[in-house]
This record gives sequence, structure tokens and C-alpha cells, in this order.
Amino acid sequence: MAFYDDITGLHNRVAFMEELKVILELHKRSNTFMAVLYLDVDDFKRVNDSVGHHVGDLLLKAFAARLVGDLRASDLAARSNDTSVLARLGGDEFCLLLAGLENRSDAAVVASRIKNNLMRPFSLEIGEAAETHDFYVGASIGIAVYPDDGEDAQQLLKNADTAMYAAKAAGKNTHRFYIDKMNDRALERLDMDTRLRSALDRGELTLHYQPKINLTRGDVVGVEALLRWHNEVLGNVSPVEFIPLAEETGQIIQIGAWVLETACWQAKRWHESGLSELSMAVNLSGVQFRQDGLEKLVSDVLARTGLDARFLELELTEGVVMGDVEQSIATLQALKSMGVVISIDDFGTGYSSLSYLRRFPIDVLKVDQSFVQSMEIDSNNLGIAKAVIAMGHSLGFELVAEGVENQEQLEILQAEGCEIGQGYLFCKPIPAEKIPEFIALEEQKKFFIKDEA
Repeated sequence: MAFYDDITGLHNRVAFMEELKVILELHKRSNTFMAVLYLDVDDFKRVNDSVGHHVGDLLLKAFAARLVGDLRASDLAARSNDTSVLARLGGDEFCLLLAGLENRSDAAVVASRIKNNLMRPFSLEIGEAAETHDFYVGASIGIAVYPDDGEDAQQLLKNADTAMYAAKAAGKNTHRFYIDKMNDRALERLDMDTRLRSALDRGELTLHYQPKINLTRGDVVGVEALLRWHNEVLGNVSPVEFIPLAEETGQIIQIGAWVLETACWQAKRWHESGLSELSMAVNLSGVQFRQDGLEKLVSDVLARTGLDARFLELELTEGVVMGDVEQSIATLQALKSMGVVISIDDFGTGYSSLSYLRRFPIDVLKVDQSFVQSMEIDSNNLGIAKAVIAMGHSLGFELVAEGVENQEQLEILQAEGCEIGQGYLFCKPIPAEKIPEFIALEEQKKFFIKDEA
């Protein structure tokens, strides 16, 4: 039990490192190549969030079994004098040691074979009815080769891990060999983490607001609060970079609470200045949604700011609410009982089941911008957008389209009866002080939006 993983039956981290040290010493004497492949299951968190950790464990077990099969079928691993060691290091991370390689490219052959075999779905039985569902997952693979990429076990593993993150950054389900400059990126990430921890205290975080437009009347009905970070050394840091980092390190809890309160105070100030019907949408991360005390946080913020709960819209992705379904329903119902609006963001990109979707106390579906963008020239995107809008209406939800960029997209959304739109066609995210000016300007620009009423 001390050396084997209880879910997959593979070596664990301790056993793998012992094997790596032994085999590394043998290669130092023989002056031959060996490789460490660091594998991370792509989007495994989404599977866990969608169907639960029990099914996630089944997927890990099936994933490990397929890797074992890959090795048995591999010419590289079948050579009588060579050794391969496969381990689960923890979570959704695996490591493969390939010994006795003739050259570096042999490791890429194995990585490609693994990727090709992952194109086949994993068929798993889930739920009380034991229904079979197919899951498709890929793997990001980092490769470090002895002796070029490290001369001790820790260095080889670290560099393979670094190369794995490079594979993820390259689009996932691919492999990358380690190169020296990858360490620069790892150090940049560590530096960003350190600076982010003091960003709130230094006043470096701000909110910008993107207007949401009624597509029939042409007026501004609300805004979405979007987080921005400017650091004196790093400059403007993209949310795509720092928000996942904040979630990974747990900093999102403190930052998210600040965002919620700041946005609610701003909405209250706008109401008091005469913009009395403007709603405020705030994104909740999965880490926030699953934390204890979320309902109390929202209740306390509403009490402190005096904002009417009906003007607060909480946005969650469908992957988040599909995690632990029963707990999600309970949390959403508690939030709904306060009077807040519940919105599902990025709809159509996750694993929602319609039977579950009907059970959630949802008010709004947001059509993901990946379907809205180019739908005027892409029949697939157009078909998906139309289907999501029609389905949302049939379930009684309000529809919001993200990423509206041109007049053609606007006219399609109007024709399909989508109620709300936001995107660069109307306005990019702007500081709070510019919102009243934009709203006043929009009152003079209604003729740009066709009135279908």
C-alpha cells in the first residue's frame, strides 16, 4: 500500500522515484538515453465537476488500464533488455519512464501512440441506472530525456512537468520536449503568483463593466463586472492568465469576495444617481461556489450595500453547477430565496443534462461567444446558437448572447428572439465612471438597432 496507488493499481510517486533513481544510475554507466513522460489528463476537472468524483475515479482507472495496454503493445517497451515504469503521481497526473532508448525521438513515438489511443472514448457506467456514457479525454505530455534534460531524478521529473505545462499551453492533447527556456515560463508563473497575493492590498485590482443591451428596445439593462489587474512590473495581466492561477492557489476566495462587494456598491451608487433599473452580473468561480458560507457572503454583502437582491445576477458555468448536482441545487435554491438572479454562463460548452437543467433554479442562459462569433458565415455555429436559444425559451429562460461583434450577428439574434446581447458591437468593458456617459449616448443611438416590436 505504501508503493501502489489504490485507484489504478499503478506505482505511486514514492515507488516511481525509487525506480527512476535506480534506472538512472544504470544509464549513467551505459551512456544511453532514457526518458520521463509526464502526463496530465486534459479537462479532467470538468468531468469531476459534471458527473462527480466517483465517475472521475472510474475514468482514471480506465485511463491507467489503457496506458498499460499501450506499453504492452509498444515495441519500445517490449524489448527484453529495456524497462518501462508507469505511475500515478496523484490527481490526474501520471508518469512514464522509458529506458534503453536509442534516441530522443523514440519517446515521441510512444507519446504519439498514447495520444492516438486516447481518441477512442472511455465507456463508463454512471448513475443508479448504470447507464453507459462515453467520455473523451486527451492528455498533455511533457518529455524530459537523460542526459540532455537533467542528470538526477528530481531534475528530470521537474523538467518533464514543465514541458507538460507547455503542451497544455500549446492547445492540450499534444506532447512537448523540454527546452531550457521553459524554466523561464515557470519562474514567471511563480513571480505572478507572488505578486497576485499582494495585488488587493496594493489596490492593483479594478473592475470594468460591459453593458448588456436589450435587443428589442436598444437600451442598457445591466452590466457584467469583469476583473482587471495592472501591476507596475508586469503591466496589464490578462484574466486568462491570472484568474486560473488564483483558482489554483485559493486566492480566488478573497478576490471573489472583493469583486462581489465592489460590484454591489457600484450598482447601488448608480441606482442612487438615477440609473435605478441597472442590473449587476458577477461571475462566481467553481472554487467560490463550492466554499462553505457562500450564501452568508452574498447575504452580508447585500445587507451592507443595501442593493436590492433582484438587481444582482450571479453567473456560473454549467460545468460548475453539474459537479455535485444535489448540492448545487441546494446552494442555488438558497441563493434564489434571497431574490438574486441565477445565470448559466458559457452555455453549450459543457456536459449539462437537460433533465438536470430543468431542476436548477435558473433564470438566464448565456449563449457562449464561441457560437455567436462567425455564426453569420459558419452554418454550424449558426445552428448551435439557434438551438440553444430555442431550447432556452422552451424552458422559460431569458437568453443573453455574448461576443456580439457585428450587425449581421445582431440581426440573427433579433430574428431568433434573443432578449439581451453584449459584445464589442455595443461596447467593450469600460471603467465605472464611463457607464453613465455610455448609457446617455446609447439613448441617442437606438436607431442603430432595428425595432422588431
